[in-house]
Amino acid sequence: MEKKRFLDFILKIFIGNLKEKLKINVIIKENVVILIIF
Repeated sequence: MEKKRFLDFILKIFIGNLKEKLKINVIIKENVVILIIF
């Protein structure tokens, strides 16, 4: 039981980090597109 809770915790952190990285990549891509347009 404790092990499963621990794994869920790690998974949440991992997914959270992935989402943050994706957000950062999207922001960078949008900025690049804006720079190309202007």
